[in-house]
Order: sequence, then structure tokens, then C-alpha cells
Amino acid sequence: MAPPEEAIQQALCPVLIGRTEELRILEAGLAAARQHRGRTFVLGGEAGIGKTRLASEVRDRAAKAQMTCLWGSCSQAELTLPYLPIVQAMNAYLAKADVDVVAQRLGSLVDGLSRLFPQLRAAAPTELGDDPADRKLRLFEAVAGLLSIAASPSGALLVIEDLHWADSATRELVEYLGRRSAALPVMVLITYRSDELHRRHPLQPLVEQWRRDADTAILQLPALGLGQVAAMVQAIFETSSVHDEFRNLLSGRSSGNPFVIEEMLKDAIDRGDIYRTAAGWERRPISEFRLPRRVRDAIIGRLEQLSPLYNDLLRVGAVLGRPADFDVLAKLLQQPDVAVQDALAGCVQQQLLVVEDGLYAFRHALTREVVYDDLVPPERKRLHLRIARILAKEPDADPVEQCNHLFGAGEWSAAVPLAMEAAEHCATLFAHAEAAALYERLLPHVTEPEKRAEILWLLAQRLHDTGEWARSGRYLESEIPALEQAGEVGKAARLRLALARTYSHTESLRLRSAEIERAIEVLEAEGPSGDLAEAYRLLAGIDLVEFRNTDGIRAAKRAVEIATEVGDADRLIEAYHYLGGNLYTAGMADEGLAYFDRAIQEAMALRRFSLAAEAMGNEIECLLWEFRFSQAAARIDQWKETIPGSLRPRGFRWRLGLLNWRLGALEASVASYMAAATSYRERGASRLAAEVELWLAAALADLGRFQECRSVLARVPGVTRQQRAVQAWARMRLDLDSGKLDGALSETAVASEASEFARRDRRFVTEIVVEVLLAAGKMAEARAVADLIDSQPVDPYQMRMEGRIALAIDDAERARVRLTAAAAFWKEAGGRLEEARTRRLLSHALQRLGDQESATEEMRNAYYGAVRCGAGAETHLAREALTGLGVHTEPTAEQVKSALELLHEPAAFGKSALMDTIGLSRDIEASRLGDVLAEVIRDLSNGPLSEASEAGRVLLDYYVNRVGSHEVVAERLHLSKRTFYRRLDRGLAILTERLSQLSMPTAI
Repeated sequence: MAPPEEAIQQALCPVLIGRTEELRILEAGLAAARQHRGRTFVLGGEAGIGKTRLASEVRDRAAKAQMTCLWGSCSQAELTLPYLPIVQAMNAYLAKADVDVVAQRLGSLVDGLSRLFPQLRAAAPTELGDDPADRKLRLFEAVAGLLSIAASPSGALLVIEDLHWADSATRELVEYLGRRSAALPVMVLITYRSDELHRRHPLQPLVEQWRRDADTAILQLPALGLGQVAAMVQAIFETSSVHDEFRNLLSGRSSGNPFVIEEMLKDAIDRGDIYRTAAGWERRPISEFRLPRRVRDAIIGRLEQLSPLYNDLLRVGAVLGRPADFDVLAKLLQQPDVAVQDALAGCVQQQLLVVEDGLYAFRHALTREVVYDDLVPPERKRLHLRIARILAKEPDADPVEQCNHLFGAGEWSAAVPLAMEAAEHCATLFAHAEAAALYERLLPHVTEPEKRAEILWLLAQRLHDTGEWARSGRYLESEIPALEQAGEVGKAARLRLALARTYSHTESLRLRSAEIERAIEVLEAEGPSGDLAEAYRLLAGIDLVEFRNTDGIRAAKRAVEIATEVGDADRLIEAYHYLGGNLYTAGMADEGLAYFDRAIQEAMALRRFSLAAEAMGNEIECLLWEFRFSQAAARIDQWKETIPGSLRPRGFRWRLGLLNWRLGALEASVASYMAAATSYRERGASRLAAEVELWLAAALADLGRFQECRSVLARVPGVTRQQRAVQAWARMRLDLDSGKLDGALSETAVASEASEFARRDRRFVTEIVVEVLLAAGKMAEARAVADLIDSQPVDPYQMRMEGRIALAIDDAERARVRLTAAAAFWKEAGGRLEEARTRRLLSHALQRLGDQESATEEMRNAYYGAVRCGAGAETHLAREALTGLGVHTEPTAEQVKSALELLHEPAAFGKSALMDTIGLSRDIEASRLGDVLAEVIRDLSNGPLSEASEAGRVLLDYYVNRVGSHEVVAERLHLSKRTFYRRLDRGLAILTERLSQLSMPTAI
């Protein structure tokens, strides 16, 4: 059968080759979505590998199943409309839907969507809060709601192409929809170029997150193998066989890339190297074959053979950078309609363009890239200018797209007003990074001081919104002096406040104070204002971290007064927050916490979630230092439930880490601290990163991960007075527990600074100083340090410190009284590690009093608690003490065997001696110990084939699964009786060894 005329001129494969397994997986995803079990799939692969072809095949399958098919693509343009692929996909759906019905079904969610989809208008707009995070969350949830409606009744497929080109706002929305898809009848299919994802590519963290996410499947499309290359050639030319020589040449030259194969075959057809005869397709001998070495060579070679109009069309399309209809292309070409139609048809025939739904686009992004890269700069500028002028006449033209072309044309005077409009539009859509990029592009081309001040202020706000504090600071530092010289003193003062906020994250307090004071000098002369209230609030923040609380209270009250006078609700909430912080640190805990509560309540009432989150974070810290751990945990839960996730990456993780540390969940604490510190450093917030890393060092020291702790402390730069207490504690804990007493002693000089610390930090630091001094035999110095702190109110640190000193002077009864009270305090508060430390000391006091039984019980409790927390050094100390008391903490093979024999008898199993030896506290039920044993045995049996894994299978069948007697299990596993017993003994030995290393920290 002769191939059709189109196949003679083209070289497009009519069938999907080599993607059977991927297609099967994706079809299963479609079926699951139809059953309301949505999932996200991510297709990765190099350019041309067939991602779009496979996605198109999946779309065809979805359409046959009556699913709604939604398709959007990210643009390669430097600047694009935020959320572009989602807007494309949903606009296509809305064009065919009854928008009034859709709006009615969306309810109040329709309000936020009208910015993206003007055709959706609410009949009666709902009052929204002004908090950006709240509005952003509502927008994202509204898009998810619209997607859910589109998926009714048979499910939906949402395809998002080329995510590697997406802006940050689009990535964030796509990530949100991916998470929400699990609760929707929607399958999300994302494609990206894996060969473009270098280590610092902005998509890389999201891809890594998807790899860890069980609800997301990443499929990497490999190159076609030799057999698949041959099958592709057979399908294109409808032939039954392909010579190995030709197949090998094509495979080697194309590296198995389907798009490259098609382009090279098309080039061969055009050159006459492959030709049709009456008998079918023929080719020249391989020795005469001129197959291009690169896909670019194939495309450029074909462009050189096209008419000038064809090339003009392709160049205009490449610069336009998006699919376009006939009318737009005709305007840009400025040629008769007939000629344009002929050129479009010819480019489609040449497999350079495709047409879908009346829009013409490049068949592949690689083609567009080759055409665009081949343009000389003057021609690019000329075409960008022509496109910008055409778009300016369009009533619904996208201002971001217009800016993109004006920038490309170098027409800055025309670009400035449009870019300001476009940036404002981006900000209303919460695409702050994209808005900042526009302001940055404009700044070098604006000379008027007033306009520059306006752009700088807006740029600083957008960079602060994205956490780019260091970048904001660099702009402000360089620009403020020039504005003052130009007479814009008031605007410069306002910018100095923005710079001070930047310094709160990145630089020293001295620099921050200087900027605030210079701003206040100008703003006071102008009268009460929100900016002046902000200045005093910032001043109160500096006084807070420097423990100048009397000054801080005065500044915060002044901020309250001004904010109240001018009616600035946001500044008033922030002033309450910092008034609370200064009152608390000054020792007025209840008054301070009351102001925190007031700030949180008013922020929540106004839906100012970012302000509420900041106040919650600092209140949580204060509650933890007041030993109100349950109240702090309740605030964490409230934060989880009411504060949008977008506000959690830094402050939330930090406070969650602090809570877990105080509760003794050390591993969970470290994970939270690491995530928070990484996030701060990525955004240039070096000061906050350093503060978090000091707490990280403290947790690592408690865990006994000494080398990591030293590395963290070594990289933390100079610290504030507020951070000094934590730094000293971490260094002393590290050196004391790792046997470097001299190093710990060198830090005890921090005691002389204790009077300048916040009340919450004084006993925390003083107690460990006393511990170090006592360990070095320096009794007089220890007692002198203990006398430095005031005695009221008494807290568990002070009680334990007094107990330590009593032990050192051999006053065992006083030590027992003080340590018993401290242990009870920690137990009631929930501080498991501190309780374990205290009970170890209490055991020593009881031994000196001759109460051996109680001493042993307290040391057991100390050991259980330390193991449960994962505290390495504390566990070691308690284990050694128990050994001295004649108690064995390591399980024996006989104990393990006895426990396994009772595994299916819960009542007897719960009394197993094994419970006393592997560090499980006695409040853990026997069923959990059984689960632990079964899990360890299964891990052992699933290992690589060896004596150990065979031993694991013996334990699994005999004890866990209870397959039968020794003889039955031996026969089942094809073991002799002698080998069976050897494996059984080996398994018990391995299991005993692994249980000896077991720890079970818990987390919030």
C-alpha cells in the first residue's frame, strides 16, 4: 500500500513507540481519577524525547473515557503572565461552559478568581481580609474548586507542559494543585526537561520534593533502543523491515531521540537521500547518506530551502513566543491573506508548525529555539518592536507580554508605565517574584528621583514578600543616599525603614538602629503616621533582643499611641506584639503574654495571618521558657489549623523544633531546625539562620552527635546578646558530654554576663555553668555563680542546680528534696530529657542515703527516658550507672527468645523481661514491642541472600507467622535440621544486637 501524500513530504511517526510501560501507568492514573483518587504524575526527559507525544496520547485516552481534558503550557518568554498554563487550561474549559452556573457553584470562592478569569464575576462580592497570605490561599483554593467543577462528572486530566520554564508563582500553584489532586477526581500530568535542571534550577527543589512524595510519581523517559528506532522508521515509512546498518546510523546520530529522528528523516527526504519509487521507499547507500549531525543542522538546512515569506513567518512566530491565530500572524507579517495562508500551510507540511483549535504553534520548542537563536540582534529588536506595536492596539492585550516585547526592543520609555501596571497586576495575583523582576528591569532606565523612590519602595515590598532580604538591602543601600541628595528626604526616610527591616534579617543591630533613628528624626517632624509607628515598633524590636526592655516598653507604647491615633490596624497589632515581648523579657510574664494574645486575636479577626503567625511564633517561645509546654503545643496546633501553609517554611519549623527540643523529641527537633535554617539561608536571612543553627547545635549536643554539633557552631558567625546564652549552653553541653572539660570551662565566663540576659535565659545558662564547674572540682566558683541569680520564682533549673551543689557538698537529703521537686516539675511539664537528667542525679542522692531500691528505680527511669529521647551522652551515663547498680541494660539472646515465644500471648508478653532492657519506657504497651520485634525480623529477612537473611526468614516463619513446628519451617525453607538450628541461633544473636541499638524518640 502506497503511503499517503502527506507522509511523502513529512516524517512524522503515526504511532507511539517504546512507551508501553509509561502509558500503562498513566492509564491506571486516569482510572483512579475517575474513581475520585487523583494523583500527580511528572514526566521528565530531555528535549524531544517524547513527553508531549505521550501526554497527547494520554489526553486521547482520557477523552475517550469522557473525562474533561485541560491543557496548558509554560512560556519560554523572559516575562510571562503568572499562572499562565493554568489560565490557558481553565480558559479553554470556561469557553465551553456556562460561566453563570460555574460562578454559582463556586460561591464565595469566585471573588478571588475574577483576577485570573474576568468572565467569572460574583453577583455579590464577599468581604475579604487584607492579609496577602489569606487572599493567596483563597485564590489557590478557588482554582482547585474550579478544577473540581471542571472534573464533574467523569473526572479530569490537567496537563501542564514545560514546567522548567515556569515562573515561581506558577510553580507554587502547580505544587498546590498537585497536593490537592489527591482529594479530587483529577489526574495532574506535568512535563519538564530533565536536561535543563542544573543544581540551582528553581524547579529542582520541587522535583526533589516530588521524589519523596508517595502521592506523586515521576517517570523519566529514556532514549529509544535500537529495536524501537527500527520500529519508528517502519511506522513512518510503512515498511516491514529496516536494515541494521541504517538503523544503527540513525540511532547513533540521534541518540535515540524521537524528535531528532523525525527531523533527520525529514531532512533526508528533502535532500533526496530517502525517496519513493513505484516499489516503495528507497534510500541511497549509507556511504552517500548526508544525515545531519545535530537537530539544529537539520532544521537550519530546511529553513534555507524555504521561501523568504515562510522564513519571515517562522521568525515572527519565534519572537512572538506563543501560539497565535491567523489574524495576529497576518498583522505581524503585513502580507496579503492568501500569501499568509499559503505560508502557514507550507510550514505545517514541512512539520515546522502545527495547528490546533485555530492557533498556530511550533511543532516543538526546539524548532522555535533554533529559529530564535538564528536571528541577529537588530532583527530581533525590530520584530519585538513590531509585535509590541500590534499588541498595543489589542483591547485585551496582556501587559506582561507587551512589556516583554518592549524590553526586547529596548523601548524603555514606553515600557515603564506598562511595566508598572504589569507589576501591580502580578502583585495582585501574589506573583511577588515576577513583580520584583519587572521593577528590577525598570530601575536602570528611570532617572527621575521621585519615580525611582516609588519603584524602590515597591521593589523592596515585593522582595520582602519573597524573603529576598539581602537583595532588597543591596538596592536600598545604594539608592537612598542619591535620593536624599536629590531632595527626596521624606521618601528616603520611608526607605530607611524598609532597609532596617532588611537588616533585621541579615545584618547587625547597630546598622539597623542607625537606620531607624535617622528615619525617626525625619518622620517626627512630619507628624503622626503609620511609618512613624512602624519606626518605633522596629526600635522596640531592637531593644527586645538587646534586653533593653525598659526602653523597649517605652518605644512599643509610643508605637501603640501613634498607630491608634492614625487608625493603622496592622501597625497597632505589631506594636502590641513587641510590647508583649518586652514586658515578658523584663519579667512581667503574664502581662507580656496577654499582649501577645491580644495581637493574635486582633490579627485573626482581621485575617492578617502573617501578623498572627509572627506573634504566635514569639509567644510560643515565651510559653516554652515558662515551662507551659502544653499551651505552646496548643498554639502550634492552632498555627497548623488556621495559618496558611505558605507562612510556615521558616518561623513555623523553627518553633516546632524548639517545642520538640523542650519535650525531648530530639531527632524531630533537629529535622525542623535544619529545614528552617536552610530556608533562611536560601533567602539571605543570615542572622535568623544563625539563631536557628544555635538551637540546632544544642539539640545535636543532646543527641550526642558531637562532630555535627562542632561543625554547626564553627560556621555560626558573631551572635547577638540574646543568642549568646544559647551559644554558650551548646558549647558547654558539647564539651562536657564529649569529655573536653577544658573547653567547657573556657565558656563558664558567660556567667558574668548572666545578669544582662533575659530572665528566661539566666537559670538555663547558669545551671550548666555550675555543672561544668562542679565537674572540674571548682566548688567555690560554682557556689558563687549560683548566688548570682535571684531566688524568685524558683524553677526546675534552679532546683536542679541547688541539688547538684548539695550532692557536691555531700548534703544528700537536701539534694534528694530539691531533685525530687525538680523531677516532678519536669514530668508535669512534659520535658522528658530534663526529667531523665534530673532522675539520674536523684538516683545518686538516694544511693548516698542508702536507699538502693529507690536509687535503682530512679536510674532505670533516667535510662528509659534518655533512650526514648535519643540522648546519646545521657543514655551512656545512665547505662553505666545501672551497671554499677548491678542492672543489665543490654538484652540477652535468652530474653529475646523468651519474648518471641510469648509474642502471640499479649498478657504474658507484656511482662517480658525484654521490656526492661531495650529502652522502651513502661508506658509503651506490649503490642508496640511486638510490632518492633516483627519489624526488625522482617527487615532482616528482606536483606540480600545470605546467612543473615536466611536466619531472618527462620525467625519470621517460626515466631512471627507461626507457620508450624521446627520441622515444618525447616522443610519449608529447604534446611536440614542442623542448619535450621544454626540459623535460629544466628537470628536470635542478630536480633539481640539490633535491639541493643534501638531507640524510640517521639515527636509532636
